[in-house]
Amino acid sequence: MAISQNELYRILGLSKLAADEQTLQTYTDDLNNVLQLLDSIHHIDTDQIKPMVSPLQTGAHLRPDIATKQNNESTFSSFAPHYEQSHFIVPKVIE
Repeated sequence: MAISQNELYRILGLSKLAADEQTLQTYTDDLNNVLQLLDSIHHIDTDQIKPMVSPLQTGAHLRPDIATKQNNESTFSSFAPHYEQSHFIVPKVIE
């Protein structure tokens, strides 16, 4: 499957793009090279190949799932511009 300059020119027009003749020829050649590569990949026999989830053989790093209650109120309130009675006070945006 190959793309012609006329087809590419029409695609550029539909995309509201423009290109001069030299750029149009370069785009046509590049797209035809990509289409040729994809066509060659399409013919590879992959019937005996098992699918992989990931090419990297790494395990999951697990941590113990232990619930802990932390009181970070003093830390968070120290950098808040306005903080009263365990609440952040923010400016009113919508009236």
